[in-house]
Amino acid sequence: MKSVLISLLFILIPTFLTAQTDSEIIIYDGQKGVYYVKYWSNIDTMFYTIPLFPGNKIDPKLRAKVINTDSTGLRFEYYLSNSSSSLRELFKIELSIDTRISDLKAPNREWSSQYQKGIRSIKWANIYSQSEVLGILPGHEVREPFSFTSTGLPIPTLSSIASYSALGNTRDSGPTGKLRAKVDSILINESHIILPTLGPWLPDSSLSFIDFTDTLETFRFRSCEELDWATDAGVCGELQDYLSEVKTALEMEDSLSAANALAEFIALVEAEKDASLTSEGYALLYFNAEYLADRLTKPK
Repeated sequence: MKSVLISLLFILIPTFLTAQTDSEIIIYDGQKGVYYVKYWSNIDTMFYTIPLFPGNKIDPKLRAKVINTDSTGLRFEYYLSNSSSSLRELFKIELSIDTRISDLKAPNREWSSQYQKGIRSIKWANIYSQSEVLGILPGHEVREPFSFTSTGLPIPTLSSIASYSALGNTRDSGPTGKLRAKVDSILINESHIILPTLGPWLPDSSLSFIDFTDTLETFRFRSCEELDWATDAGVCGELQDYLSEVKTALEMEDSLSAANALAEFIALVEAEKDASLTSEGYALLYFNAEYLADRLTKPK
């Protein structure tokens, strides 16, 4: 496939990991983020050592940005970087989504794009690289975004980011028995890093204004208390107060007062963009509040 894949997959070293034992073992190289598996080959009647590449020896940073395209919906953009503390390159990113998407794009020709409708997933992978390394090197970033368009609104979701993960191929069946079970456990349990981000959702048409306000309050709470997307406690309190006013007015069937309070909420969100609100926090609160505002009586 590529020279790097060949070097990753077909390393077969007929040597011992250590001089102290002739038993089958797994040793981790903490400087490279790679395991080395020493096993006995029944075919060649000798020990071999092969590399085992876990997917989670990385320190990725992911920033989401949402742009209103007016005619086609919202454009979801994802900017990915690999911290210098990472041991491995970033090879793929996957997102869980709940709605249909369109215009799926990768940042450049080195990355593939795949929309898996059946399992509600989007995946980008660095499979077309012409260099010796697959993915984003430690201390580097992709300047252009991974992106798609959706008619849905922003909602917190999870991303899965990983380095290239595999066990080096061998001329025989490779490790067996308990050693193979340990190898499989590493490949499963150390396969990726999970980071929170934004994805699209479509509100149920039967959702009442009050229920949607409760949903918006949940988004505010998560931004302020869980996700670190809102960093000023005072601003978070003001946003909470405005939503409380919105809900109280709706319960009193005073949609005009609700719209006025919601307008104050939106104005504060806009004022805190790129200040106490991250791009994720801003998009989550602004676009969902705008959705509700468009359906209420216009404020005075």
